[in-house]
Parts: sequence; structure tokens; C-alpha cells
Amino acid sequence: FSEALANFATWLAGTVVEYFRGQLIYAGGDDVLAILPADSAIACAQALRNTFQGKPCSGQNKLPLAVIQPGFINIGRGHPLLVPGSRADVSAGLAFGHCQTPLQKLVQEARLAEHEAKHQYQKGALAIALYKRSGETIKWGCKWDADASDTKHPRKALELLEYFSQLCGQRKGL
Repeated sequence: FSEALANFATWLAGTVVEYFRGQLIYAGGDDVLAILPADSAIACAQALRNTFQGKPCSGQNKLPLAVIQPGFINIGRGHPLLVPGSRADVSAGLAFGHCQTPLQKLVQEARLAEHEAKHQYQKGALAIALYKRSGETIKWGCKWDADASDTKHPRKALELLEYFSQLCGQRKGL
């Protein structure tokens, strides 16, 4: 398991973050800290989760990772890398803020969001904090695999965010 965590942090996390136009700040074990554009942060979190589990990243055809078999990923280093696999899951905390928001405040909000993902949503979840310039923070979260019938942790909002991200991407191309 230590080798799988090291492979994810050393070889894979940075590749995924850079694919989404982000900058990796820290990767160690299953912890990742990165700065990303707002329009790709959620997709990056999903891709990091899929990579951690050794699953293909749907919709990212140019991502330079190939799942050889479940739990093994090839990034062109000559041999496949062992990753934690599908029985391991990821809790993610994302913080969004204005470009003039102090970075320390956004890191703090991301840590709090991750804590909420692990404890309020019982792990395997995504929690988001939107830090407004007024100082107010809007929070939201859900389980990664929640379905539409889950009234406690609905996934519909995540699907709506994905849809809006696609629309924004199409709009940029105009």
C-alpha cells in the first residue's frame, strides 16, 4: 500500500493537475494540494479520484495515463504503476475564491471542506467552499457515488456543475 501511495503522489498527481492547467503545490501519500482554474477544479478532483482508484478518467482522452488493468496505470515509464485501487476512496475539499483572496485563507477553507467531506459525508465525498469577497463562505458537498434517490447526499448538484462546466467550455470556443 505504501508503494501505491508513493506512486500516486510522485508520478501521477502532478500529471493530472497539469492536464487541468493547474499547479501542484504538494503531493504526499493521498494528500494533494494544488491551485487550479475554477472551471476545471471539480473535473480535476474527479480525475485524481479515478487515478487513485486505477480507473479510466472518462472524458479526458488526452490525459497521458493508461489503465492497464484495475489498480495499475501506465504513464510511459516502461512499467505500470500500482495505485491503491477501487477499494480505496478519496475525500476532496475544494475552495473557490477571488484571485485577490489571501492564499492562506483559501488553503484553510479547503482543509475545512476536506474535513467536512470526511466527517459530515462519511468519506468518499466532495465538499466545496465558496469564499466570497464579503467574507461569507457558502458550503456544499455530496458523496462521489450518491445517486439521484439519495435524499441525504444528492449527487444532482454535482451533475449540474458538470453540465455547466461543459457549457462554459463550449462558450469559450465561440
